Amino acid sequence: MALALESGMRKGELSGVRWSDIDLEAGTLKVMRTLLQPKDKQGKPVFGPTKTRAPRSINLSAETVQLLREHRRAQATLELKNRTVYHDHG
Repeated sequence: MALALESGMRKGELSGVRWSDIDLEAGTLKVMRTLLQPKDKQGKPVFGPTKTRAPRSINLSAETVQLLREHRRAQATLELKNRTVYHDHG
């Protein structure tokens, strides 16, 4: 929620964020893609270019960076607990 409020990103863009798009040390996020379709015929999400088709960078506050660090740790724990059924899409 904090990322959505701070960044002003569209819902599809928020759904398209991957950890590789976030630089926690620099406090920046690159908006590279948007979620076009939650699932294709194989059950995988479908991503595409953003509305403007141009990547952009967003500066994040220290508070949001801290929340993202905490979320990443929680996500790693969840992945370990559910490693046989967890599908990592970045």
